[in-house]
Amino acid sequence: MNSTTSVFTLHYDDLHITKNLDKLLKSMYYLDALGICKKRSSLDKSVDNYGNRLLLLCKDLNLLIANGRLFKDKNIGALTCKESTVVDYCIMSPELFTNILDFEILPYDPMLSDVHNAIYIEMSSKDTCMPVVENINVDIDDSSVVTKCKWENDKYHEFNDCIDEAVIHSIVVKLEEIDTDLIDNIVVNSIVDECNSLILQAASKCDLLLEKKVIRKVDNSLKKRKVKKPWFNRECAEKRKLYHRAKNYNWRVKTAESKTNLTVCSKEYKKVLCNQYRLYNKNFIKKLKNLRQNDCKSYWNLLNRACSSQTKQNIVNKVSLDCFYNHFKKLNSAQDENDDTFENIDVDNITSLNTEVNRAISENETCYPSPIL
Repeated sequence: MNSTTSVFTLHYDDLHITKNLDKLLKSMYYLDALGICKKRSSLDKSVDNYGNRLLLLCKDLNLLIANGRLFKDKNIGALTCKESTVVDYCIMSPELFTNILDFEILPYDPMLSDVHNAIYIEMSSKDTCMPVVENINVDIDDSSVVTKCKWENDKYHEFNDCIDEAVIHSIVVKLEEIDTDLIDNIVVNSIVDECNSLILQAASKCDLLLEKKVIRKVDNSLKKRKVKKPWFNRECAEKRKLYHRAKNYNWRVKTAESKTNLTVCSKEYKKVLCNQYRLYNKNFIKKLKNLRQNDCKSYWNLLNRACSSQTKQNIVNKVSLDCFYNHFKKLNSAQDENDDTFENIDVDNITSLNTEVNRAISENETCYPSPIL
């Protein structure tokens, strides 16, 4: 919704004061404490019907427009669209004004939008969920012990002798007593756990279990990570260099010629990025199709490299174990139903067509292609 709101002074009529007195006093307090003027400045002096609706919405919800009130845009209200009007706003509650560290209407950049200016907002966040920990001990051992199995062929007979046959017999009895119509995942998991415990106990007696100390990795998710862009080649880098050069030059001189040059460079940069990205995807798909038929191992290696670990985890999480269980249960029941259909075949009613189809294949038929094909 493109709304033009012109300048605006924060005031309320008697109806709004009666309904939102507490919110109004709180808004006034935050604005006065931060030294923010109640009158919002704007270089766009026009106002339309959508603008009046937006102002009414802000009144009812106790929201404020940050344009023309904060930092570099204070007492200015810079234009945000086609250098002629203001239709891009930053709207927030009065409490959030205390968290704003910087606010600015950035110069026009053709790479970001065709007609709109970008709005730069820097905010601070207070972590209220994590408690403050004092006197942190730097010598804390942040590691864990993981037990792993290591198979040795020399201990094959010893491992077989250590397997408890009584436990095997107990598992077999439970499997025979299971009712296939009433089975659920709890019963299956319990039997699987017993099998795992049987194998681990035998491996422990043969010294096939090793304890390995694993150090937990520090989460560096807050650090800036370089995004992999295999399609970004030297041509893209050259166009990006020209684009940044034109952008910096236009920022210094701000002439019509420099702005035109910036628009041309940005369009060329966009075009090269789109072409290289499209070409990379086309070649990647073509390579996948060839490897799928010729080299399955390379096919899956290439596919795994293309997918991030987060993407793989999201795919796995979409399918639950219950879904797999119900799927294979349905397949097994369908197989049983199909087996019953063969009992209804009348073996005595055999026509010449049945005989022709089921007769033995001759040697001549294997030497020449079938006329039907």
